[in-house]
Amino acid sequence: RNGQKYAYVDPSLEDILKPTYGIIIYQEQIMKIANVFAGYTLAEADLLRRGISKKDRMILENERKRFVEKSVLMGHDEQKSEMIYDYIVKFADYGFNRSHSVSYALVAYQMAYLKSRHFKVFMSVLLSSVISNEALLYDYMKEVKEEQIEFLKPDITISTQAFLVEKNGIRMPLVMIKGLGVQSVERLIEIRNESPFKDFNDFKQRIKGVFNERQMIALIYSGALDVFGLNKKTMYENRSLTQTGFEAFLKDYQMQTFAEYSEQELMAFEKELYGFNWFYHPLMLYKTLIHK
Repeated sequence: RNGQKYAYVDPSLEDILKPTYGIIIYQEQIMKIANVFAGYTLAEADLLRRGISKKDRMILENERKRFVEKSVLMGHDEQKSEMIYDYIVKFADYGFNRSHSVSYALVAYQMAYLKSRHFKVFMSVLLSSVISNEALLYDYMKEVKEEQIEFLKPDITISTQAFLVEKNGIRMPLVMIKGLGVQSVERLIEIRNESPFKDFNDFKQRIKGVFNERQMIALIYSGALDVFGLNKKTMYENRSLTQTGFEAFLKDYQMQTFAEYSEQELMAFEKELYGFNWFYHPLMLYKTLIHK
């Protein structure tokens, strides 16, 4: 490629190997070599290709004798025929299908362009496609963070089933929270679209029958209900879905408030619900010491 000289294993294969600088790369080249050098029909050559693609050593060794015999009948030297077959067998360790490689390359170029020109949108779609894969999700989120793009907590008033691009960052989806099902989230969105949630009590009253208490706790601890301006401990202590609705009829009703959980507790909740820590990192416990 850079203009340096290279050799062909045999001059008769130049037309087949020239596009790849004398090296067998594609399965289609194997078929053409078998056809041109050993007189295989294309159907016979395809059987050889299959053995190679499966890396089936038994098929490859059984085919050697046939390849050499047919090559000799085509007027080629037996030793040269053995050498070319060795070359074919060596290919089995790394070769692949040309038609697939073209389509993969095309998709790779398209994705590289989109990623470089529309990074936030590209990554939000990529993240949405791997929501169920915790390890991949975390790796891609770290890549986004390296580009100085912030992640925003799931928000019961905004979040959906996918990562959303916002001006200030990328909004995490509700389905990312362990314990929340797709159907529950879909129903929530329907309720939310009817009219915005006024406050925490209005939210509880309207989602009765959609979420159970365990899911309610997950929403609280994940930060999805932080939009209501209450700390997690207060919402947890007032989480009951069976004893809600009476607040609207009491003019002097005031919710009992509580001091927030410790950072260590919040960290443990987050790890349980996301599978990893993102907003409450373990080093936060030592921030005073780190600052010193």
